[in-house]
Amino acid sequence: RGMRSIVGLLTGGVRAIGRVGSVVACHAGGLGFLAWRSTLAVLAGRVAFKDFIAQTYAIGVQSIPLVLVTATLSGVVTSQQGGYQFTGSVPLYVLGSVVVSSVVLELGPVLTAIVLIGRVGASIAAEIGTMQVSEQIDALYSLGRDPVPVLAAPRIFAGVIAMPALVGIANAVGVVAGMIAAQLTVNLGSESFLYGARMFWHSYDFTEKTSFDIFEG
Repeated sequence: RGMRSIVGLLTGGVRAIGRVGSVVACHAGGLGFLAWRSTLAVLAGRVAFKDFIAQTYAIGVQSIPLVLVTATLSGVVTSQQGGYQFTGSVPLYVLGSVVVSSVVLELGPVLTAIVLIGRVGASIAAEIGTMQVSEQIDALYSLGRDPVPVLAAPRIFAGVIAMPALVGIANAVGVVAGMIAAQLTVNLGSESFLYGARMFWHSYDFTEKTSFDIFEG
C-alpha cells in the first residue's frame, strides 16, 4: 500500500507537470503564430497606417507620464543609496558609473516594461475581451475580414516601436535625475559624475539593451 501511494504521488506529479507544460507550449505556440501572422500582414501592406499611428499614440505617448515618474524615482533612489554607501570608502565619481549602469542596463528597461504591461497590457486585454464577448470579432469573420491586420498587428508593432523610444526617454531622465540627486546629496559635480559614467561604460551595452527593448516591445 505504501508503494502504491508513492507511485500515485509520482504519477500525479508527472501528470501535473505535463498539463502545465502542455498549456505553456500551447500559449507559446499561439503567440508565435500570432506574431508570424502579424508580420505577414505588415509586410503585405494590410495594416492601416492610421490604426498604427493611433496605437502608437495610445501605447507610447500616453505612457510617457508614468515612465517619467518611474525613471525619476529610479535615478534618485539609486544615486542616494550609492552615495550613502560610497562616502568615505571609494571615489565618489564611481557613483556616476553605478547610476548610469543601473538605470540604462536594468532599471530603465525593466520598469518601463512593467509600466507598459500594467497600463497598456490591461487596456488591450480588456478591449479585445470586450470585443470577443460582444461578438465584434465574429462579425469581422462574417464580413470576410481577418482580425489580425485590424486588431493585433497595429498593436504589436506599435509596441515594438514605442518600447525602445520609451526606454530611451526613461534612461535619459533617470540619469539626469541621478546626477542632480548626486549633486544635492554628496556634492558630486556633473563633470565628476559623467567622468565616472564614461570610465566604466561599454559601447556594446547600448546595442545589447536596444535589441532587448525591441523584443520586450
